[in-house]
Amino acid sequence: MDQREDVFSHLHKLLKEKKYSYLISALLDKKMGGLKKQYRIDGNHAWYLLGDAFYNTQNHEAALDAFIRSIRNRKDDVQALFAIGTSYSELKKPRLAERYLRKSLYYYFCPRGYMRPSFKYDIIYNLANSLFDQKRYQDAIALYMEVDNPNISVYKMALKNRKIAEERLKAVEICADKSNEIFSSAETFSRESRHDEVIATLLNAETKRLITQYRIDGNYAWRLIGLAHYRKENLEKAVQAFRKSIRNRAGDVRALFFMGCSYSELGKFVLSERYFRQALYYYFFPYREGNEMTKYDIIYGLANSLLGQKRYEDAIALYVEIDNPKLKIYKMALKNKKIAEDRNKPWKPKVRSYYRDRPWKG
Repeated sequence: MDQREDVFSHLHKLLKEKKYSYLISALLDKKMGGLKKQYRIDGNHAWYLLGDAFYNTQNHEAALDAFIRSIRNRKDDVQALFAIGTSYSELKKPRLAERYLRKSLYYYFCPRGYMRPSFKYDIIYNLANSLFDQKRYQDAIALYMEVDNPNISVYKMALKNRKIAEERLKAVEICADKSNEIFSSAETFSRESRHDEVIATLLNAETKRLITQYRIDGNYAWRLIGLAHYRKENLEKAVQAFRKSIRNRAGDVRALFFMGCSYSELGKFVLSERYFRQALYYYFFPYREGNEMTKYDIIYGLANSLLGQKRYEDAIALYVEIDNPKLKIYKMALKNKKIAEDRNKPWKPKVRSYYRDRPWKG
């Protein structure tokens, strides 16, 4: 038996006997707040054992901290990465769980040591659960189907969860049809400038249920509500709606643009600059949806926010970018550029004519 096995053998015995409190006391140095000196020869394994003890006592936050310390000593530890993923699942953080479970699966296929073959299915099953918790039912079903060995422990649970995911997916598809009807009505009201009806249509109980329960394009719904409030000049409510839209999809160019416009009209030019710059940033992303908005609209709004902050030189530089005479905003940009240039001239005090024309009395 080598030195490492000799040091950890009694800890393995405590873990096997489910004496988790004794295991935690044996590993932790309470004065120093870390591992006891004799266990530092293999920090990866020691922190993993500690995390396992915390996990089995339902202290998932402490377990997560221990597992993270474990992979700091060895980043390709498949079991520690898997344990981090399951801890995040227990803490209701499915996106982080997905990230670490995918890492665990990646390193499973290039291990440094022996891994039991069935462990792959444990990773896939938990990864599918993390996608299920994110309401990505189609992706989850595809992974549950990978758990196809009847002899493994998670097989029956995978079948059960797959059935639930398929039922949820059908419900989502039905709700998608309902939401399309709601959105088409709201779009019609928006084109006809019936703003109160847009808000009433999208804020009813049925639409809220579709958005919260099935995540049916909350981004688009809140953007339409924001536009209705904006056109009614109810700017504070418009800002709240656009913020909710952006929470559903951070890269929504139109929501970011109108958020900037709302803050400009409220006189909050620093905030409007921030959102116009974000809109311009996402405008150049390859997956941007085609729409009637051009980059010149965003540049014009950004220049106006800089003008409001009295940053005249920066504003002038942006107004110069609007160089297409066919644009609707071209003349307004020229006008605002002239205003910025006039305000940017150095101030010269005017001499009162009373003193200038007064005859000298010697």
